[in-house]
Amino acid sequence: MRKKSLIRLVLIFLCILLFFKTSWAGLIIEKEFTFKVNGPQVEKQKAVTYFQNNKVKTVRGNESYVIIDLNKGTMAIVNPVKREYSLQKIEEMIAKMKKGMEKINAKLKALPPEQRAMIEKMMGISADKPKSNLRIKDTGERKKIAGYMAEHYVIVDGPTKVGDYWVSRELRELIKKEISEKKIDEFEKAMEGMSKNMEMFGASDISRLIDLEQELNKKGEIVKQVHHQGKFKMVGRDMEEIVRVEKKDIPSSFFEIPKGFKRVPGFEGVQNTK
Repeated sequence: MRKKSLIRLVLIFLCILLFFKTSWAGLIIEKEFTFKVNGPQVEKQKAVTYFQNNKVKTVRGNESYVIIDLNKGTMAIVNPVKREYSLQKIEEMIAKMKKGMEKINAKLKALPPEQRAMIEKMMGISADKPKSNLRIKDTGERKKIAGYMAEHYVIVDGPTKVGDYWVSRELRELIKKEISEKKIDEFEKAMEGMSKNMEMFGASDISRLIDLEQELNKKGEIVKQVHHQGKFKMVGRDMEEIVRVEKKDIPSSFFEIPKGFKRVPGFEGVQNTK
């Protein structure tokens, strides 16, 4: 259970890395996420992310929200229900995660073969899994999403389509006029190599998928993506799409932790709203 939780946490931060490419001053981006619950039944959620002066705040309903300050190199998770928050240096947090994954991997390797095989099957991973064959294909199709022209790419696994991605160079050019490239470079350096830790657990497809998504993000802003294959659903969504982009001045106090909130150690406890 601890290993599964750690893998999911790493994936969350890698997804944050992809979304950080959208950050520029005085901007609001609303994303809609679609998850398949039971068969054809779907659940939709929305998240609103606010960007200004190298600070980012993502809010999803009344759940715990995230504040990242690239000027200070910190990340906070704030629980509005418990009136608690956790604050950590990004580099220190990533170092701890990496060390924890290395310890878990060592323990996994030390288990008897039968017990190890059972755990790997339960987790859907394998140390003997072959190298991923995922790759990007350009469909040549274009359309407007959230008001910006986007190019359509797909990620395939041999003949099987894994995901559809719409990438907007137009939106990226707008971002470049507002973004602090130096701060983003510093953040990416801190995150560098985290996807490779997935391969320690035999999750080479997940690691490769994240790498390819980052490669697409270099082409432009990913404004819509749809994941098709079940083994990739642990990345966190079936579909996500930017549905609103708004330029707006945001009060600096909006990115501060509310007064009177109690600081608690670690991220796991503060994430729960109950």
